[in-house]
Amino acid sequence: MAFGNLIDKAKQAAADVKDKVGDPSGKVGDAILAVVNDLNDALPHLAKAGYTMNELEIEVGVLPKLIPHFTVDEMPVENTEQSLTDLEGNTVGYALFKALLKATDLQQKIVIDGMSFARIEIELGLVPVVRLSYKPK
Repeated sequence: MAFGNLIDKAKQAAADVKDKVGDPSGKVGDAILAVVNDLNDALPHLAKAGYTMNELEIEVGVLPKLIPHFTVDEMPVENTEQSLTDLEGNTVGYALFKALLKATDLQQKIVIDGMSFARIEIELGLVPVVRLSYKPK
């Protein structure tokens, strides 16, 4: 459901970008700014649930991408249900939070000898991608 909305929004943004490449009207930038605004609005709710964005990459091209990097607190300040409720009107934030929850669940099951979990990256683009990053202990 939430990923479907995110994918639809990403497809529309990609179509808009494709149509506007070389268009000096700034509509490509406007589409990126709209997604960034949704992300900014979601950040306080994500932080309360234990997810801190410590880096953001923005790829501007025919298919733009936002790639936020998150660290995960072990003791979230707010429970996940409250954050989900708070993010219901924010399509990007809601889908991002659901992806973070699923990634955290998977990350907690993975053990890599000599390495520790470092961060979660979520690639918000035409096809969303989740990356779990590890570093040497």
